[in-house]
Amino acid sequence: MKHILSMLLLTVTLSLNAWAAPDIPVKAWGFVPIIKQEVTNHFPEIPYPEYVPALMEKESCITLKHSRCFSSTAQLKTDREKGVGVGQITIAYNKDGSVRFDKLSEMTERYKKELPKINWNNIREKPEAQVRIMVLMLRDDYRALYNVEDEYQRTAMMDAAYNGGRGSVHKERRICGMAKNCDPDIWFGHVERYCSKSKKPMPAYGNRSICDIHRDHVKSVMKSKLPKYVRAKFLD
Repeated sequence: MKHILSMLLLTVTLSLNAWAAPDIPVKAWGFVPIIKQEVTNHFPEIPYPEYVPALMEKESCITLKHSRCFSSTAQLKTDREKGVGVGQITIAYNKDGSVRFDKLSEMTERYKKELPKINWNNIREKPEAQVRIMVLMLRDDYRALYNVEDEYQRTAMMDAAYNGGRGSVHKERRICGMAKNCDPDIWFGHVERYCSKSKKPMPAYGNRSICDIHRDHVKSVMKSKLPKYVRAKFLD
């Protein structure tokens, strides 16, 4: 009986949240306790905790009502890449089939204590571990950008690093710093103009380039998704 009442209470709570904030995916609310716990334990200095669910939406939601949206079992797979879960933790392959990079193995090797017994065989059934990996990755990127004083710009660059690699952000900041009228401590309108990734159109992605996709990621998360999670007081 207690379990049934708890489930009914959760259902009512999710329904009320969905009514109050229709632009927030319904399944997102079920992740609130996990996000709050992982941020508190592993990234307490994050300036915008609501960035985490904003990123999860960007990574997992084709539409707000899609079955993949905020699903720990979501999987996007091509011949050269596989992304899993709410953070699309990724393994990518070279043309010859060898591994180009394996973010899950990299993180579990670096954080043995925080991510024990996590592997590609069980990660889809472990939403807590998925969020923890995301939070740890974001924390590493944020701390690596210690010399960017403005928290909003630093968060934007953190997003760029999560999506496209920390090395690319550092490279683009250096290029910006050598360019006229470009501030390497500001993302929008400055560093974002100096994309070091491929600009070749890709038919499979609507003729967008890797550079286009990467820049859209930062803009979408920071200017569209983050504000609505803040307005909804998602983590309050």
